[in-house]
Amino acid sequence: MKNYITIGGQIGYLNLKTGKYKWTKIIGMNGNELQIREERKHFANHYTEKTEDVIKYLKTPSIDFKDGRTLLKYKGTTKLY
Repeated sequence: MKNYITIGGQIGYLNLKTGKYKWTKIIGMNGNELQIREERKHFANHYTEKTEDVIKYLKTPSIDFKDGRTLLKYKGTTKLY
């Protein structure tokens, strides 16, 4: 799974109130951490997440929703050669 997470991909965090995902962009990798950028209307937040935690929460279903939504989703980038 670590090989599939790439720079430029997006991670979606489940909003427990609405059931929709909030998407953030991966801007870098530093060893075992992902550098993430969350963009808002007037500012941007930069933070890091451990790769193991992201992989764990990609597989964990939410207990608040019965349809099996996971806590995180991942959208990868496609490379055209």
